[in-house]
Amino acid sequence: MSNRHLISFRFSLLGVMIILTILSVGLVIGMQFHYGKELAMESATKAFYNTANNMEQQLLNLKRQARNTVETISFFDKLSSPPQDGEMPALAPLAKVISQNNDLYALYFAYDNGDFYELINVESSNSVRATYGATAEDRWIVIKITGQGQRRTKRIFFLNQHFVIRTFTTEPSNYDPRVRPWYIEAQSSSTIIKTEPYLFSNLKAPGITFAKKLEQGTRVAAVDLSLEGLKSYLSRQPMLPGSQVFLFKMDGEVLAQASWLAESERNSEIKVLPEKLIELVAKQTSKNDHEELTINGIVFLAHVEALNPSNLDDGVLGFLISRKELMRPYMEKLTFSVMVTLLLVLLLAPVVLYFTSLLVAPIKLLADENDKVRHRQYDKVKGVDTRITELNNLSKSMVAMSDSIKTYEQSQRDLMDSFIKLISKTIDYKSPYTGGHCARVPEIATMVARKANIANYGPFKDFDLTSKEKWREFQIAAWLHDCGKVTTPEYIVDKATKLETIYNRIHEVRMRFEVLLRDADIDYWQGLAEGGDPATLAEARDTKKQELIDEFAFIAECNLGGEVMAEDKVERLKQIAKRTWIRHLDNCLGLGHIERLRYPEASLNLPCEEPLLSDRPEHLIERTPDKFFADAKTPFAMEVPEHLYNLGEVYNLSISRGTLTTEDRYKINEHIITTIRMLETLPYPEGLKRIPEYAGAHHETLIGTGYPRKLTAKDISLPARIMTLADVFEALTASDRPYKKAKTLNESVRIMSIMVEKQHLDADLFKLFLETGVYLEYAEKFLEPSQIDEVDVDAYVKQMEATKTMN
Repeated sequence: MSNRHLISFRFSLLGVMIILTILSVGLVIGMQFHYGKELAMESATKAFYNTANNMEQQLLNLKRQARNTVETISFFDKLSSPPQDGEMPALAPLAKVISQNNDLYALYFAYDNGDFYELINVESSNSVRATYGATAEDRWIVIKITGQGQRRTKRIFFLNQHFVIRTFTTEPSNYDPRVRPWYIEAQSSSTIIKTEPYLFSNLKAPGITFAKKLEQGTRVAAVDLSLEGLKSYLSRQPMLPGSQVFLFKMDGEVLAQASWLAESERNSEIKVLPEKLIELVAKQTSKNDHEELTINGIVFLAHVEALNPSNLDDGVLGFLISRKELMRPYMEKLTFSVMVTLLLVLLLAPVVLYFTSLLVAPIKLLADENDKVRHRQYDKVKGVDTRITELNNLSKSMVAMSDSIKTYEQSQRDLMDSFIKLISKTIDYKSPYTGGHCARVPEIATMVARKANIANYGPFKDFDLTSKEKWREFQIAAWLHDCGKVTTPEYIVDKATKLETIYNRIHEVRMRFEVLLRDADIDYWQGLAEGGDPATLAEARDTKKQELIDEFAFIAECNLGGEVMAEDKVERLKQIAKRTWIRHLDNCLGLGHIERLRYPEASLNLPCEEPLLSDRPEHLIERTPDKFFADAKTPFAMEVPEHLYNLGEVYNLSISRGTLTTEDRYKINEHIITTIRMLETLPYPEGLKRIPEYAGAHHETLIGTGYPRKLTAKDISLPARIMTLADVFEALTASDRPYKKAKTLNESVRIMSIMVEKQHLDADLFKLFLETGVYLEYAEKFLEPSQIDEVDVDAYVKQMEATKTMN
């Protein structure tokens, strides 16, 4: 490391000033945006208030004109009754009255006999022509309804501007003005009445009616004010771009609306009044209340203003304005500010680059060295030469830290490996008959894996255990492949006879036979004492004793499990079991409280007669849920026996082959389940996560007949298949099993070749195992000299290839 003059880290922070400049400008722009938003809201609110005031004044003017019109036509005496068809020119004064305001849709008279006479201003709105089918030539429409009951007729006259009839239509009508609300309300008032906005029956558009009773109630004069003209009025208001305005009633009915949306935002034009506008009226507390609504992706600010000119409720004005359009002028200024800031930053870039290079270059180098530590490449970690004091010290610290981590990690790894091997040795030490199994399987597996790693063909082409981590992962899996055996009871693993548990229960059976032998002597002497024939009694005694001796010899032979139990032997066993003996003592005395739970209530009728051999309730030990592994990740496919153990004497002696019951066999096989569950509970670092997979599949087959998960070839990785081959070969060649003699090398290979044919072992691995001489290398190291015989490798390879060709 160079000792030249170093620069303090704080001087390198000069480059940070550029960042502070940007932050300062950003703060100013942010404040500008904030106040710009307030100004925009103030401008929008002002536009809202102006529009609301204008609308109030407009409505007030319209109502004033409508009232004046009603007052004017109420003095028109010529319509004391409906005029005749030829009197149309007489309507000119009325037409002049309503033509002065196109918002006045029609004026009409309703008579107390049900007659109705109406003059409609065609130019009051565009919808009038379309509704009535009027032509461009038509200027006025007159509707005249006369008659009584079902004979009432409705005549519609289309007139030009000179009141000349162009055409007319006649149709039956059931319209009676006397039942209309405006008529009824006018009859009960002495002044001009005004209705709430409603839908005109003919025009199908909203409007208001002003009406007055004339001549002691013989007729009513009325004027219809169409609210459709309000839309045009609203459209002429100086609103901001992106705005929409609604005049609506509190029940949500829209009376008029106008829009100032841009062409690109037309799809966001409101068709149905948003409920929030109505809700906003109810909760509005100040002039600045507004909410946001999102419609078709566009955010609008919502505001409402109630209209109450002359203390009359004329509805509510609702305003929506696009927030984007509202902020557009200010955003343009902000954009300009940002562009100026960016230009300033670009001009300062060379300065920034210079100062940041003092920091970035060594930091990058330190990051590279840190990656080496992260990947545990401690030997490659080097110091970084930098003139910045703090970074120089950090570099030295990182090198020292790397050395410390390396030392600590190696000690931890050594401790872990020793602990793993300790577990493995503990399992072997647990039973003198399986001693060395957990140590020898890793030896075979490692030998095969090394050969597979070298091979670069076929299934081994992509096989890679070259890294230390992968090797360690594989070897730990090999060492722990049977760690679950730590929970397997020794008396099950070492069970050499059928009646053996923690001890060989043949001694109990022998004692019962001893009792029966003595009973034979007692029967003899008791017969003599009662005056029996000595010769007859002696013959009976000797015959019975010989039977007992033969029967016990048979039971003892059954207990060894060396031969298959044929049906006739099982039948003889059951017959012998029926022989009885007398028990005088309570069989529950001297039992621990747990064992006592398995026994039924003690019999008080002692002495009692019992069968010589029996399957009793206390021989059944219940299976309890495995709470320790209740959250196991891996599902298993093994069939679980109902009971944990079955110690029944007849049941055990009737085992057809070997010395293990179904429960015993499951308990032994269960070690692989325990292995997987134990290994899955460990928090593995990266590089060791496949240990449960490698260790937990060495009892599976390639065709799904193995255990505990019934995996098939596609589910079993090559390292797991190596583990299976190693486990089988070690088991076949082991000379420390109590239940079998040690097999020779050739016998073991022959059995493995059969397992390959049955697809229990991987054929490619077995071929590699033979051709590379791993079998012989292992044999010379671990087998007895008497076990090592000649193996015809070529013959086995040719046999496998022939089988493969046939398949």
